[in-house]
Amino acid sequence: MPSWLDDLGNDARLALRSMRRAPLFATLVIGILALGIGASTTVWALLDGIVLRPLAYPNADRLFSITERSPSGGQRPPSYPTFRDWKARATAFDRLAYVRGEDLSLPEPEGTRRILSAYVSEDFFGALGVAAARGRTFAAPAGDERPIVLSWRLWQQRFGGDPSAIGQSIATANGTFTIVGVMPATFNEPAWADTWTPIELLPARSRFVLEQRTLHVDAQVTARLAPGVTREQGDSQMHSIVQAMALEYPEDAAQWTQVALTGIMDIVLGDARARLRVLALVVALVLLVTTLNAAGLMVARDAARRRELAVRTALGARGGRLARQLLVESSLLAALGGAAGIATATAMLGAIRRWAPAVFPRLGEVQLDARAMLFVLAVVAVVAVILGLLPARSALRTQLAGALRHGTAGSGEARASTRLRGALVVVQVALAVVVAVSAGLLGRTLTVLGATPLGVEPEGVQVLRVFPPPGKYDTPEGAVALYRQLEQSLKAIPGVAQVGLVNHAPFAGAFIFTTVRTDAPPATDGSDVAVYRTASPGYLAALGGQLVRGRFISDEDLTSVGSGVVVNEAFVRRFASGTDGIGKVVTVTRMAQGRSDMGTPVTAPIVGVIADERLFGVDQPPPPAVYVPYTWNVWPSIFVAIRSTMPEASLTPLIRAAVLSVDPAIPVAGSSPQTSIRPLALYLEALLQARRVSAWSLSAFSLMTLLLAAVGIFGVMAFLVVQRTREIGLRLALGATPGSVSRWVLWQTVRLALLGVVIGSVVAVGWSRALVGQLVGVTTTDPTVYVGAAALFSLAALMAGIIPAVRAARVDPVNMLRTD
Repeated sequence: MPSWLDDLGNDARLALRSMRRAPLFATLVIGILALGIGASTTVWALLDGIVLRPLAYPNADRLFSITERSPSGGQRPPSYPTFRDWKARATAFDRLAYVRGEDLSLPEPEGTRRILSAYVSEDFFGALGVAAARGRTFAAPAGDERPIVLSWRLWQQRFGGDPSAIGQSIATANGTFTIVGVMPATFNEPAWADTWTPIELLPARSRFVLEQRTLHVDAQVTARLAPGVTREQGDSQMHSIVQAMALEYPEDAAQWTQVALTGIMDIVLGDARARLRVLALVVALVLLVTTLNAAGLMVARDAARRRELAVRTALGARGGRLARQLLVESSLLAALGGAAGIATATAMLGAIRRWAPAVFPRLGEVQLDARAMLFVLAVVAVVAVILGLLPARSALRTQLAGALRHGTAGSGEARASTRLRGALVVVQVALAVVVAVSAGLLGRTLTVLGATPLGVEPEGVQVLRVFPPPGKYDTPEGAVALYRQLEQSLKAIPGVAQVGLVNHAPFAGAFIFTTVRTDAPPATDGSDVAVYRTASPGYLAALGGQLVRGRFISDEDLTSVGSGVVVNEAFVRRFASGTDGIGKVVTVTRMAQGRSDMGTPVTAPIVGVIADERLFGVDQPPPPAVYVPYTWNVWPSIFVAIRSTMPEASLTPLIRAAVLSVDPAIPVAGSSPQTSIRPLALYLEALLQARRVSAWSLSAFSLMTLLLAAVGIFGVMAFLVVQRTREIGLRLALGATPGSVSRWVLWQTVRLALLGVVIGSVVAVGWSRALVGQLVGVTTTDPTVYVGAAALFSLAALMAGIIPAVRAARVDPVNMLRTD
């Protein structure tokens, strides 16, 4: 065995022996490192699995979603006829595919279940370049074949992953399909799809989308750049195409003269990339704080071991040999901290998957694999160097005579060690303040959002989206009859106070715009639009909305087209500025898809104004909205809102039974948010969940760094008292009072904390700019947050300094002088 390897083994054994002699110290260092390394490994795994790893599609950087855009910044998906024109003219793209979302109703033992199917054009799978994991995909229907491709998720849920499902028939309310393939688990385009079907097989009630050029909803276009074509070239060509089409079809596209190319990775990630970037920066600070804290503990232990190191030096050990042993010891501690960090990261990822599965996209692809282990090794190596560098440096500079005489360092070395540990604590406090400010700003945002009026009262409201079974409800008259039966059946449930109908529930993510015309000249920038809402008379009471003036929709309005519409305050500000809006005549366009009257105008006076509803979420401004009696433009599906004081667990089965008593074929089975009975507050919570997780995460990290900084301050002050015990005894002997000695120690404590707070606050001002995109109603220099952080750390410093201050005041000067 080489001598250097034998020496290394001896150093490792000495390190283990040293750790056994001081188990509390070793446990504390390993525990601190486990927190920092575990947190950083967790965030690395998230970044790697979500952002850094490529999507499952070949050359995903050449895949884009294309939407139409107006000069004012508005965006809309193209209609199917517009897509066909794009496909015929755009040579910069190798393939263009159209995707339309529609529901499929599947009979289940517990009732009809609704799933979402992507009806796609022939180039869809070719554009994405991914083959089926089982079976095959399709390009276009061949003859009488009605192919359907299942998602991996649905294949597992419905067929238990049975390969024999390929070739089986699956009966739906839209006809029978043949399962031809199953896509890989990593194929999620679009993310909501349970199945994929040729667009030519759209159900009869929805085939109108293939002809109507003015229909711009529930669709997307996916395009792959042709070989050798750059994004800029593709963007330029598409701009030329849409400008030409704006002249050809002015009634549809006059204001839509631009396009937006969005990379598929940007669509998949949304704002997750920005949130993870902030989290990674904060966790880097946490890792640095934990490492510095552990280094401070190592420096303290080094001071306590000066006599041991001096004796070994006197016996012939060289400084380099001692330094190497200290580096081996620090490496061993770092390695054990890394192992514990892996366990911590595993627990953290499990908690994220369990408690916040919808916060991060691609979460199923996140794992602690070989790349994560390499990251841990790199972190452990850096931490080991930092932990061993300071003690090794001190070992090389140990003054032999002083250490042998006193058992500790000399006065100069003691002061140097104290200054070093003080500097480490100042840096820790500064970094901890940055983390605390970040957490405080996000926490303040949640507070502001929580105090923002919603325009509705979600508590006590259950929401169900009802999809009428195909057949007798396809006509407006049939759908109205069904909706009225549902309303009456649900009102009959004991304990139900109100029932309301609306085409799109608040916070549910679904909406549609209508063009608004008044006596004012039409706008030229496409801003004459409002959210189009069809509602029943009971909607306002069921949702807890507030009537500002006038009246809401009445039962008489249901049978009297043109009698009156209701608008919100944002509508009045936009279209009736300077008046209260009541009596102003407006014209809107009917927008119910698949109805023969779609696109026709309806003119009526404004009879009521309600408070703004935050339809898109509490962090989004309320848009102008117009409320039309639901019978004027009957929606193909409807949201039912039920207000009750009954517990959710008791009310849900009663709602399900009431719905099925009207028609057993109405989809209410399964856990899909599209058909499940859910509290309205759950929709709102889903919109805020990402913000809450970010705020909670930073708050947890802030608390951890606060505790570590307090421990660091306590260690420094305890070390200071021990090193200067003789000086303190002399002061007391010369007349100093115990109170003055305590105040002196406390001042040293607060001085360190204040210096760290000042430095940290200055750094936080610049650092917090990274949070701008996540702040609402809060500035990056919010004084409440900065003052709160300063007060918190000053209080923590005082608490950490109390015990050393008391010990200093209790020094017995007589015994101390006699010992001297």
